[in-house]
Order: sequence, then structure tokens, then C-alpha cells
Amino acid sequence: MGEPSAYLRPRRIFRIWSFAANHNQLIMRSEPMDAEDGSIRAEVYFGNAHFVSMKSVHRGLFLRRPELLKRMQLAGRFRLPPEMLDQIFVVDEIGSEFVVSSNPAWREAPRDFDAPSLFDFNEPWPPAEDVRWGVI
Repeated sequence: MGEPSAYLRPRRIFRIWSFAANHNQLIMRSEPMDAEDGSIRAEVYFGNAHFVSMKSVHRGLFLRRPELLKRMQLAGRFRLPPEMLDQIFVVDEIGSEFVVSSNPAWREAPRDFDAPSLFDFNEPWPPAEDVRWGVI
């Protein structure tokens, strides 16, 4: 699949589902019942996450890499080193909450909220046929 410049899900509720500080991994998960398309659950994976500045629950996800000026403002505000500028991804509509990570990946599939993660790296790649996926 191509690499879109954004992953926008304005009507879903997303929560931080897991954060493994020892592996620098963060996963956000949507609630299927609040999704615009019924039983489809979405997950976003941030690998190599070095810095997180966001709420644990989001009504709507607006994941994208902001313009350079915005990245410079966020880096200055939080005293992030210049080499992290290209790794800043905002998650809210106004661009004030963000993660510093490698390119985020997303997956969507019909799943219950408590079903296993769509990012089970022990599973074969590509994921099951019912999974849509991409990378920002």
C-alpha cells in the first residue's frame, strides 16, 4: 500500500491500549461501537517511541506529520533535539499532542474491542485478508 500523509478518524474514540517503555512501543486502539463503520476496530502502532505528549483518550484521531514550523515549535517547547524533528507525529486536530517515533502504522479490521491486537508480530505478514493497513 502507498504511504498516506495522514490517518484521519474524526468520529472514533481512541485510547492508549499499551505502552512498552522497555521496547519503546505505543499502541492506540479505537472502540468499534463508536466507529463510523460499526464493528471495525482500528489500531495505530508507534514503534521506536522516544517521547509522548498526549492524553490517554481521544475523541477523534488526526494522525499526521505537521509542517516543519509546527515541528520546530513543539521541539523547542519540549527541548527535543533537532534530529527528532522528522519523527514528530501529531494526533489531535490542533496539533498540540504528539508522539516522537518511527513512522506510525495503522490497521483496521472487524474485531471486538478485547480481541487480540492487530499488531501481533508473531502472526504472518501480510495480515489476514480482512485487515486494511498502511503507514504514515
